[in-house]
Amino acid sequence: MTKEERRERRRQWLRSGGWYFVVTAASAGILAWAPFVHAGGRLGWSRPVARNAVVFAAAGAVICVLISLAPTGPDGRPATGAGQVISSIGVGLAMVAIAVACLLQAPLRRRVFFGEQPKPAGPPVDPAVAAVLAARKRREEARELVRTDPMMARELHIGRPDRNGTYDDGGLVDLASAPAPVIATVCEIDEAVAQSIVDMRERGPGLHTVDDVFSLTDAPLAAWDRIRDRAVVIPG
Repeated sequence: MTKEERRERRRQWLRSGGWYFVVTAASAGILAWAPFVHAGGRLGWSRPVARNAVVFAAAGAVICVLISLAPTGPDGRPATGAGQVISSIGVGLAMVAIAVACLLQAPLRRRVFFGEQPKPAGPPVDPAVAAVLAARKRREEARELVRTDPMMARELHIGRPDRNGTYDDGGLVDLASAPAPVIATVCEIDEAVAQSIVDMRERGPGLHTVDDVFSLTDAPLAAWDRIRDRAVVIPG
């Protein structure tokens, strides 16, 4: 490789973000914030980029203060005693700032100049698992709506899949109003057990909470978790 080719490679490296490291190292960490500001302007101010810009700006300010406070002798070198301690702290902080900033700037440089996307934090979620988790979250949201606004919950037909409502409640069934076949299907229980729930609410003491089912009917113990997961009681 010729001398001119080496120079061109260095120029290309600098143009493609190598200046991030040069600025950080040459300024002894004082300007380590500058590449993060540049990346924020190019990629948008995500929380990590903004946080790093602020942290390294503060570190640079501390390094400047330590440098200015370190007394020097007639020869321009740090004075002994307190001067050496302050100078050592400043040098140590500068070295840490340079090392940490360069580590953080490396993937950021690849995103800014080469369009590389960050790797996902973990393995991809199986679509079936994602669907179950989404439905579970919808049930939690629907239950909160039942608790805070039962009238709206009835109007949205929460817990009544037999009425073809447009609101997605995640697969709930209202034990206080749904017919026995619907309760049996949603809770995956025998229809005779579902009918006993209906009989209790119509001719017995009534239903106030889902747990009333367990004390007032013969719902099998193995089905209790499924009923708790899928059932809701909307006050009439």
